[in-house]
Amino acid sequence: MRRNFIFMFLLISSIIANIMALYSDEIKKEKLVLSKTFPEERVYFKSGPNIAVDEAGNIYAVDNREHMVFKFSPDGKLLGEFGGQGQGPGELQFPYCLSISKNLRLILVQDNIGISFFSEDGLFIKRFRVFSPVYYVCAGANRIYLLQPREDKLIHEYDYNGKWLKSFGRKYKIDYSIYIDIPPIQVDRFINEGAILSNGNFIYFISYLLGDIFMFNLEGEDIGVNPLTGLEGKQKNEKIIYKEGLERNSDGSITTPIRVVQAASSTGNDLFLFVSGYAIYGEVGPGRYSEIWKLSSGNLSVIAKYILPQLKIYDFCVLPNQKEDIFYVSFLDEKKEEFLIGLLKKEAFK
Repeated sequence: MRRNFIFMFLLISSIIANIMALYSDEIKKEKLVLSKTFPEERVYFKSGPNIAVDEAGNIYAVDNREHMVFKFSPDGKLLGEFGGQGQGPGELQFPYCLSISKNLRLILVQDNIGISFFSEDGLFIKRFRVFSPVYYVCAGANRIYLLQPREDKLIHEYDYNGKWLKSFGRKYKIDYSIYIDIPPIQVDRFINEGAILSNGNFIYFISYLLGDIFMFNLEGEDIGVNPLTGLEGKQKNEKIIYKEGLERNSDGSITTPIRVVQAASSTGNDLFLFVSGYAIYGEVGPGRYSEIWKLSSGNLSVIAKYILPQLKIYDFCVLPNQKEDIFYVSFLDEKKEEFLIGLLKKEAFK
């Protein structure tokens, strides 16, 4: 009974908040400007890195093609690097995602082999292997949550020794027959693509293609779902996913729908979504810009919106313990033809 009451309260609060946001000027968009970029001393990245930040404000950047993790101070000084291509202890094979366990002070890196654990100084501690593809890793306070769409579940929970504990969260229900010559496992991969976040009280799954936010308690029970409104491309994606389906191109590739949410991050009290109406590798030009939306982690209502500078952004994270929202982004500097990390702050009042 109590769980149903919480679900109804959060759902009604979210609906009211989103309606108010749509039909009022309550949420004023603020502009973010690029105040600093790094690294400066040499080229580090071969691809747009995924980034995360620890409690001290140090930035960790994982490069899929370099098979490395780089650690930078808040002012952009290189503090260390670890990894390297291979399958031995401390080596990485095409790492994709990393997450920081703030209470245990561990860096978790997901690659093609499994989940590797490093200290904040880059010392390899251990690895546990996984035997089905992982698309996102979230380091919770006492648990690790992996996005592994299989059977009928989305999220699989492990302890820090790599022991499976439970699975929860249902995959999207899809008519696989409308996907010509594409096996269900591939369909599951791109349709259920997204991010997992946890603030110690709840677990969130954010759908990249549909912009839905699913909320679970720490027992894995459904609290509710908040379908975000006002996302460009959402209705088009719903039509493709549920009615039209996909088929292979003549060269065997698959053209998947454009993400409406490119990435997600959290400071604990708030969630942040990097939203865009164009593909993450698409054209950036006049009238085409991305935004970061700030959401309350309680009722999932949108409480702030920031306009991003016109950059080809790949990932972002939020600097913790600040009075105002400050962001790091990984992006492609098209003039230098280099992948960099940038510090974004609100545009100063003139």
